[in-house]
Amino acid sequence: MITRDRFIYWIKTIAGLGVLLYILYEILWSLWIPFPDTLQPIIDNGIDYWYDYLTCTASITASLIGGAMILKISKKADPRVRVGLIVGLLFLYNIIIATLITIIQVHFIRLEVSDRWSLQGELFNIFNLSTMSTILSLIIVIKRLNEDIISIEREISEKKTQEIQNQLDLLHAYINPHFLFNSLNTIGALITEQPRKAEIFVDHLSYILRYMLQNRHNHLVPLNDELENMNNYVYIVKVRFGDEVNINVDKRIKENSHQVMICPGTLQLLLENAIKHNKHSMSSPLNISLIDESDHIKVINTLNPLESNNVVSFGLGKKSIETRFSIIKCSGVSQYIENDRYVVVIPKIFEKK
Repeated sequence: MITRDRFIYWIKTIAGLGVLLYILYEILWSLWIPFPDTLQPIIDNGIDYWYDYLTCTASITASLIGGAMILKISKKADPRVRVGLIVGLLFLYNIIIATLITIIQVHFIRLEVSDRWSLQGELFNIFNLSTMSTILSLIIVIKRLNEDIISIEREISEKKTQEIQNQLDLLHAYINPHFLFNSLNTIGALITEQPRKAEIFVDHLSYILRYMLQNRHNHLVPLNDELENMNNYVYIVKVRFGDEVNINVDKRIKENSHQVMICPGTLQLLLENAIKHNKHSMSSPLNISLIDESDHIKVINTLNPLESNNVVSFGLGKKSIETRFSIIKCSGVSQYIENDRYVVVIPKIFEKK
């Protein structure tokens, strides 16, 4: 919707460019047909000059509208050829507009066709209007084009900044201090009591950290890789909590994982969030299920939120998942509560052959 200030701005712009085009138009016509020695012919034919001014105003108005349309339709063109494309299309467009204006002016408005409106005069008039309208409207178009370029560069810069921030968020979400400290404490306890189990625990933990580092620049990974990473995380969870946390994975997820991609770390983050924000014990275990659907995976956990949550949470897990899926233009991430269960829906991304 055009605001009042913007409407006034465009009225002033059209009026100013109309005057400038009119002056240039008359100067060129004076080179074609010299001005008379006296002012009387000008006074007698003053209506012609009003026609000329209206002609110039109509021409520049149409040219600006055409420039805006050409800018829009050429938006997806290669930036290296876009300027040439705009100039060529705008000049062709202005030739058509100038031809129509000249036909209307000569054959429908003026009562007499003087020598000034010979065939050569008509062609000269068309050339004048189209060329000058193109030059003047290009000033506005190039200004707008420059604004578009600056806007695109800003979007690219913001996207790169956002991607870097997402990587940092992902690192924070993966290596959350409590997970790392608790894992180290578990290793410390296992070393003295069950050294072999401690070695296995370290292997699983190192796989998770290596997986995170290897995929810090990747937006997508094969679902099989994500499931393997999740299994390493599940091992650590079971060592720490035993039967307090039950994680059930639908076997169809693995069976149907062919050519399916997913954002790295998604499943681990969802499991970690469920464990971090819900109470669990041997008498009241936390049950987490991963359910396979045709085009998405559901992560469902029993809802038993901590009454006093002392765990520091930055919301990075949820934010990271939503942001990473939005970057790859994939919608469908959703969450809701159903029958005292918390459900998160993660879309499958099918790899193109």
